[in-house]
Amino acid sequence: MHLTLHRDRCGHQLPACEECFADFLRTGEVPARGCLGNVIDDGAPELVVKVLSGSHAGTLVITERNRDRIIYEGWTKFVRLAPRSNAASPQTRLESSQNDEPHTSA
Repeated sequence: MHLTLHRDRCGHQLPACEECFADFLRTGEVPARGCLGNVIDDGAPELVVKVLSGSHAGTLVITERNRDRIIYEGWTKFVRLAPRSNAASPQTRLESSQNDEPHTSA
């Protein structure tokens, strides 16, 4: 599944955003909120979340191996937001390595 998290479309503080997103990961149900959009269910086992916040963007890849860590530690710990340009948004892809420690890859 792919979806976009638009931080600028929500007036809540970041801790509330992380809790709301954790609830989504726990239940698997996309909440009817303005901050989540562009939902595409491609049948893939992982969840790819494009995060947009102001002039920054990043990508978070959630798998069974890193799902619980993201739920309990918050998504912001696992995504690096990079400045985005008008032409192409640079993104950082984050996945879990063999030892379940997050890492970035180009």
